[in-house]
Amino acid sequence: MNQSEQKETIKQIRQRYHLTAQRVAEMASVPLRVEYVMEIGCPVSKKDAEKVMQALSALTGDRFTLLNVTINVK
Repeated sequence: MNQSEQKETIKQIRQRYHLTAQRVAEMASVPLRVEYVMEIGCPVSKKDAEKVMQALSALTGDRFTLLNVTINVK
């Protein structure tokens, strides 16, 4: 990633791929509120964040990790 590029947020990724928060949460096997608090920048556990990254990757075919997505991890 180029220094001039900024990390995307989960909300930006969801919108780009036309995914609902519910679909991402279901695929990640996390409560919808976990996906929601990630979107608004509240801290979440590393385990939950990784589950959501795996779900986004599976749903989109792109690779999303804690390194290339803006997430506040506890």
